[in-house]
Amino acid sequence: MEAAHNLPPAPDWSLLVGKLGTGFVWAGILFFVTAIIGVALRRERLSTPAFFAGATSVFGAFISLGVLFVTDQFHFQYVFAHSEKINGLGYKIAAIWSGQEGSFLLWATCSALFVLLAWRSAAALRRGYTLAASVFLGAVCGILAYETPFKVQDLEGKIVQIPDGVGLAPSLNNYWVIIHPPTIFLGFGSLLVLFSFAVAALLQRDYDGWAAKLRPWAIVSMTFTGLGLCMGGFWAYETLGWGGFWAWDPVENVSFVPWVLTTVLVHGLIVQAVRSKWQFSNLLLAGIPFLAFTYGTFLTRAGFLDQVSVHSFAKMNASAHLLLLWFLIGTVVLFTGLWFVRLRQDGAQYAAPALDGLRRDGLYRTGMQLMTMLAIATAIGMSVPLLQYAMGKTPKVVEEQLYHQVLVWFFVPILILMAIAPFASWRAMRLGEFAMRLINIFSLSLFVVGISLLIGAHPEYGVHLEKGATIDFPFGLKVLLAPWILFLVWLCAFTTISNLWRLMETIRRSPLSTGAFLAHIGVAVAMAGLIVSRGLERKQEYALQRGVPALGLQASGPAHIVELVEQQNLDFFDRDNKVALRMRGDGPEFVARPGLYYDVNEQTGEPSPVTWPHIQRWLSHDMYVVLYPLQPDASNPVTLKPGESTTLDGMVWQQMSERQYQVRYLRMEREGEAGMSGTKFKAILQVTGPDGQVEIAPELVVAEGGGPQRRPVRIDTEFGIELDSMNAADQSVTLKLTYNIPVFPVETFYKPMTILVWGGVGILTIGGLLAAWGRRGSRRVTAPESAPTDIESVEKGDALIPVP
Repeated sequence: MEAAHNLPPAPDWSLLVGKLGTGFVWAGILFFVTAIIGVALRRERLSTPAFFAGATSVFGAFISLGVLFVTDQFHFQYVFAHSEKINGLGYKIAAIWSGQEGSFLLWATCSALFVLLAWRSAAALRRGYTLAASVFLGAVCGILAYETPFKVQDLEGKIVQIPDGVGLAPSLNNYWVIIHPPTIFLGFGSLLVLFSFAVAALLQRDYDGWAAKLRPWAIVSMTFTGLGLCMGGFWAYETLGWGGFWAWDPVENVSFVPWVLTTVLVHGLIVQAVRSKWQFSNLLLAGIPFLAFTYGTFLTRAGFLDQVSVHSFAKMNASAHLLLLWFLIGTVVLFTGLWFVRLRQDGAQYAAPALDGLRRDGLYRTGMQLMTMLAIATAIGMSVPLLQYAMGKTPKVVEEQLYHQVLVWFFVPILILMAIAPFASWRAMRLGEFAMRLINIFSLSLFVVGISLLIGAHPEYGVHLEKGATIDFPFGLKVLLAPWILFLVWLCAFTTISNLWRLMETIRRSPLSTGAFLAHIGVAVAMAGLIVSRGLERKQEYALQRGVPALGLQASGPAHIVELVEQQNLDFFDRDNKVALRMRGDGPEFVARPGLYYDVNEQTGEPSPVTWPHIQRWLSHDMYVVLYPLQPDASNPVTLKPGESTTLDGMVWQQMSERQYQVRYLRMEREGEAGMSGTKFKAILQVTGPDGQVEIAPELVVAEGGGPQRRPVRIDTEFGIELDSMNAADQSVTLKLTYNIPVFPVETFYKPMTILVWGGVGILTIGGLLAAWGRRGSRRVTAPESAPTDIESVEKGDALIPVP
């Protein structure tokens, strides 16, 4: 960075914008405290304007920070750390939420927006609604006062116009950074609406009227949070290079748990609307998603996930983190305490009668219990690093395989319930009567899976399962992979067809009531895509050398031949650098362009490799290609003393076979004075390989400045031996085998039917929004016990949305 006296002073208007941003934060604290006091004094004329002024202050702070980012005001520390001039407008805006302070401001902004949008719906509940929302938004403004994004940095005591910033982290230089965070934070922000409604209903002892008002907002919250989760999976798939959408990362789970719990709430509200019961369960469920995400935020910002999550933020300012902790503890204690008090006072008159026979609300109850247990199990898994940290251990994440072993026990019955619940009546039914309604769908799903299996087995589609492959289940059980995947695919098909069947029965009578069925279909289709693309994927690791074609992964038909394409403009310090690989065979020929460059650390100056995959998409599959940094070494280093021998193994990639060399270290020789520039140290080696025995002398030369310069010696067309280091005291040397032509390690994945994941998410989102729109003016309608014998419900389209 240039000296301060060479840089112009920072523009006065930018400093004014920064002061305005800080002022908005402090004004937000003042206005929200005033709103709380107004609620306590029952002065709506005071609380309402103060709350709106506080929300406006949050918007003002966000706009102020946006102005600083868009206009490149790098003399603000937060702008300097997260943006740079080369960024386009979209990335400059996205940089606002790319760090700790900006993400808190985005959370506050989305929360304030949703609370205002739902303001009219609160109606008679506004006192408690305003109180709960003001407490949270005031607390976030307090956090932003401690950990402000408006702090100015000075150089040599002067505030000058710094020419450029550090920029986004390499993993954030992707278009999803513009789309995913605001989408999922809209979902997180909407959780405050659910929490505020629950607090207001408990304070004002309104156990019935609140549910109909909240229901469309709960569906919107579920939809935005779910869509944001899926967008995060798409981002990981296109950026991280491990070939999957979801890995049960702790920060992924921080978003997943509130979404599952919101889904549980949505179904509880259906039963309350139709059967006028579960009031207290729904009040608790309305508050828990917000509390769960607040806990997840504390977990994410504590700093001990830095080494175990690709999403974790840096450690918060100690005072800000303490404020967040006290807010979390206070809200959990006060909310659950208020709920228990009201349950003891009024719960007896709302106790639900025992269910007799098979009926829809019974299936809902079972599904809600299973989803709640799934959320609890996931929350325990994501909390393991915190527990380990508290016990003084190094935090580690729960492995993906363990999540699968545990959560599958909830997932399978949930998916079954999602398929059969739409066919249950609100009245008691006989099992035989219920089964007759499902027999045709069951048969049709078997037929569809059978046809799909025949198509997938065709050589053109390349679907292949290794014979005898197994998957681990709890208690040491092993299940054959092929029948297990086939069962899961059938389950997704059964769920899809059953909900499509109900959709077709409903659409003519009530088009807006089809949203729930669409959401179910979207979940089942997306899950089928995840199961097939992961369960039937094929992965191959190999390496490429210039001018040497390699045998690649079969995509369709015979295997592809992969070779490097000669490029004149490669720059491995350019973040847009891509290496071209030609993939050809009997299938479609294409050129893959995976990304590879070195990002230089601003503090240490050390370069670190950054990779991102190339994804070649077809309707039936993706070819996923990841290129890793150039690898000159063919073996690990080995240390020898004079007279000692060792064996060095090197992989000949063209032949996919190893080559062995017996190496005997004879002696060390020196040419020149020790420590002088140009002095050579030679390791005299006797090497025996497939081509016979040779004597070689790799060198270590003292370069100008005292650093070593290594000169390997070729032993055949493939390999050489390099003298890595030496010890003058005992004459020992460290040797390693090197490639004469360095190799690029490559991973290639064949990912069948990933299109189902994308399509399923789209269907799920449309269904959720349609369901919310259809319920925007819903009123409670009680289904009579003498409901008709057909399967129509009072509220058509209500069913069970499970966990993806």
